[in-house]
Amino acid sequence: FKLGPRQAHVRGVHITLDKQSDDQLTDIWVKYGYGVTMAEARTQCFVWQYLQDTNNPAVRAPRVYLAFTRKTFGFIVSEYIDGHMCDYADIARIIPAVQALISIPSPSSKPGPVGGGLIEHPFFIDSIAPIEYESVKDLQDHINGILRATERNGHVRFTHEVAKYGLRLCVSDLRIGNFMKDQGSRIVAVDFRGCSFLHPCFFAFAMTYGRLGHLLQPTLDYPPTPELLLWTLKNASGVLVPWGTNIIGQQISPSYKNLAHRTAQAFREDYAPDFQAIKTRRPFPAKHDCAIPSRPHRRFSRTLHTFAVSLPIYLGIYRGRTEQESDIGIVSHSHWEESVVEHPAK
Repeated sequence: FKLGPRQAHVRGVHITLDKQSDDQLTDIWVKYGYGVTMAEARTQCFVWQYLQDTNNPAVRAPRVYLAFTRKTFGFIVSEYIDGHMCDYADIARIIPAVQALISIPSPSSKPGPVGGGLIEHPFFIDSIAPIEYESVKDLQDHINGILRATERNGHVRFTHEVAKYGLRLCVSDLRIGNFMKDQGSRIVAVDFRGCSFLHPCFFAFAMTYGRLGHLLQPTLDYPPTPELLLWTLKNASGVLVPWGTNIIGQQISPSYKNLAHRTAQAFREDYAPDFQAIKTRRPFPAKHDCAIPSRPHRRFSRTLHTFAVSLPIYLGIYRGRTEQESDIGIVSHSHWEESVVEHPAK
């Protein structure tokens, strides 16, 4: 099929094929877009196989037939689910479905999607990790580096939690639209973009976002997360917001702008060659050597700039002074445009 000029926002398309024999498919679903990666396809394939092997009646996943990339677009060709989208009236069926998903163990000791890739989780800015973590220790060191670089209290340690419970499937994008009912009224998980294998505390973090997460939180049987650990994760995540970047608290060899561009490119193309060299590095440096931008994010800076310009007017002391006069704290627009930090490449 051919994508139309107005189809870039479409999540997928249903395609009917000509059936020439009994063993051929007649209907497929093609999910495509800039954010569709092979890591998502591998994770969905693994979950489908695991649920098939365990014959879990609570939930199933669409089978993946093919996955590939073309330039900056990713494509996942999977089983077409003939059914209806779930709504909040189906919450009683969704609870055991999510319970089954979050009980799936990781096939490896490496955090993230199956086979490696960038973690998608609301802990990070734009819900996307800046780098691929080779081990639990790398992720732990990055979070502690964020806390140290921003002079926040707290320290995380995942070794005890991982030793006791292991890594489990973290469904971090908890939306009612990510679940369907097939013709047999069985729940089908249809979106695996926000699924990675992480420590149990990361799912506890994800449940604090959105209506569905709050409804599921008191009903699921899940390893308990200490309040202090959950608070520390929220504290580390919160300090990233003013800067608009996840590249804080880690040692980085190239420039910030170059790394941001290469990270975005690697996410779109999934394993770009030059991305392989960008990993977390231990030990993390002292706070003055940590990668922390010199100025906050553009949106945050725009708010400060608007406040600085508006305050004298509201106080009635703006008397036609020019932008060159700095005794009331006004910065010229051209100077401000040059001073803000560029947003990472989209």
